[in-house]
Amino acid sequence: MKHIVSILGGIVGLLVVGGCEKQHPGDYSDRSRVYFYNEPKVQQDSINVSFFAAMGGSKYDKVWIDVRTMGYPADYDRPLNLQILNEGEEGAAVAGKHYVGFDNPGMKPRICVPAGEVKTNIPVVWIKDPSLNTSEVRLELSLEANEYFQRGYEPWCQFVLTATAKAVKPFLWDTWWKTYFGDWGPKKMEFIILYVGFNEFDEIPSDYALCSYLQGKAKQKLKEYNENPENEDAPLTEEDGTRVEF
Repeated sequence: MKHIVSILGGIVGLLVVGGCEKQHPGDYSDRSRVYFYNEPKVQQDSINVSFFAAMGGSKYDKVWIDVRTMGYPADYDRPLNLQILNEGEEGAAVAGKHYVGFDNPGMKPRICVPAGEVKTNIPVVWIKDPSLNTSEVRLELSLEANEYFQRGYEPWCQFVLTATAKAVKPFLWDTWWKTYFGDWGPKKMEFIILYVGFNEFDEIPSDYALCSYLQGKAKQKLKEYNENPENEDAPLTEEDGTRVEF
C-alpha cells in the first residue's frame, strides 16, 4: 500500500498567527520554515496504518509524509530535524521492531529537503511485528528547528502515526469510499479485500469508472456469497449484527 500525504506547498509567505495571512514571496525575509501538511480530504495531522488490508501477507508497509517549506529553495540539501516525542512511552512504536529507525543508513538521506526543492517526502517503513495482531502502536513526530529551518505554522509541526494488524477504518473512507461501498465495517472491508480483490483504500480514486465497476463487483460477489449454502455465516453481517450491504 502506498500512503502519499500531500503537503501545502510551493514557496509561500509567512502565515501570520491568528489571521493566517499569506505574504507575497517577494516580501519574504525570514528564515526558511518547515511543517507537515494539513488538508481535510488528503491528510490532517495523522495517518492510521493497518496490515489488515495488505494482500499477500506483506511484512512491510511504507507511508510517505510530505513536508513543505516556507521560503526559497537552496542549492544544497537541507536536513530536517525530525524528533520522536513519545519514545519509550507505553504503546509507543519501537524502532527496529515496529518500524525502520530514522537513523538507519538507508533512511537518513531521505530525511531532508533536496537541493532546489521546497518540499520532500519522508518515508516511514512499518514492520509487521506479531504484536500488532492484537495491539496498536503510536509514533509521534515533530519537526524541530535546526540550522536550516525554523518551525513553521505551529499546529502543523507535529504528526502522529499509528500501526496495527487489526481492522482500522481508512482515513479516506467517509470522504471517498463511502460513496461506492457504504458505511464502513471490518467484515465489509475484509470482504472487499478477499472477494473483490481491492485494498487501496488509502488512495484517492482518480478513475471513477473503475470505482463504479468495483461497486458493481462487490454487489455481485456479495449476492453470490449470501446465496451459497456452504457459507454458514450468510447473510454476511458485522459483529454487531448489521448486515453487510453495498
